Amino acid sequence: MFSLLFRRDVLLFRLGRFVANLAGSTSGIVLPLLVLQLTGSVLSMG
Repeated sequence: MFSLLFRRDVLLFRLGRFVANLAGSTSGIVLPLLVLQLTGSVLSMG
């Protein structure tokens, strides 16, 4: 169970690094704003 959670965290971390590299190469402003808006809407929903 713990190893599954750890593996998921590592996957999320790698995905985050990949997205950060992508944002850095394309546009480092639009993507973070989009993510902020997305998390804001999710938080307001929950």
